[in-house]
Amino acid sequence: MNTLLPAADSATIIRRVRAILLTAAGTVLFIKRVKPNGTLPYHVAPGGGVEQHDASLEEALHREVFEELGATLEIVAPGFVLRHSMAGKNLEEHFFICRLRDLDLSLRHGPEFEDPTRGEYIPEEVALTAAALNTVSLKTPQLATWLHEHVAYLRELAA
Repeated sequence: MNTLLPAADSATIIRRVRAILLTAAGTVLFIKRVKPNGTLPYHVAPGGGVEQHDASLEEALHREVFEELGATLEIVAPGFVLRHSMAGKNLEEHFFICRLRDLDLSLRHGPEFEDPTRGEYIPEEVALTAAALNTVSLKTPQLATWLHEHVAYLRELAA
């Protein structure tokens, strides 16, 4: 895995996992976040925080994607590690290239789905082309850059 930014103090790092989730249709599946406060919608890669009981990053990724999408996946390859700070937190996000196996939105669960004040979490497929990727507002600009640099490789993996 490539690291895009330097490491922060390891004692203060919050680890997260994210899926670059490829579908059989040759798309990448994002979650479109629509907040009720009027903030412009944006897209994120499915995933979330690594919890103390997770045995590995991969286990955390499977758990998070099931919670957010009711989905199962196959991890194909590591993508990259992004170290950055946001809202006063030092984050280390591990991105994995994955294939979507099953999706059942009725199985989604967690606080984001129980509290309507958190807004909407809308699954949205985007074609694996530079033009299509330019139509979404990815919250993580480094992910957008990485996707553009690897779009041909991702299309091969999705096929």
